[in-house]
Amino acid sequence: MMLKVKNNTGYDKIDKAIKIFYERVPQVLDLIYELKPSDTYFTYTNDTNKEVARNIQHFMSQDKIIEINGYRPWYWRSSAIGYTSKGKYFINTRKIKSLDVEDCAGNITHEILGHLVGYSHGSNRINEKKKISVPYALGYLVNGEMSITRFLDLSHKYQG
Repeated sequence: MMLKVKNNTGYDKIDKAIKIFYERVPQVLDLIYELKPSDTYFTYTNDTNKEVARNIQHFMSQDKIIEINGYRPWYWRSSAIGYTSKGKYFINTRKIKSLDVEDCAGNITHEILGHLVGYSHGSNRINEKKKISVPYALGYLVNGEMSITRFLDLSHKYQG
């Protein structure tokens, strides 16, 4: 069986983002798996590139359903796009309209294959070093915001 991501938000954009998620994640995992195993690439984990790829592939091979639910934060200016809790993913419905489909796919990847697999990026303040944490790197690679070359450049900057 395989991980199933279910859209409970009612937004077609999320259905399209889930499709991108399923198309691009295997390609990104292949790229990560093929990196030299002697180097450390990600921040906020001691896992090698191969361990990260294997952990995510194992998670995706499980017979699980991850639901995406919408929520409206009490603070209308909240910058949070989404969060995970108790095996579910919640997306800020105030943000969906301002995100394109690729951004949604990247955030789905960040939350599900980053956080639900067990990876962290420290606090929620974004900086360049966090861009190569597992959640952010996967999200950026899936949504096309970061190329594998840029990922390697940042990785060598912060790991080397």
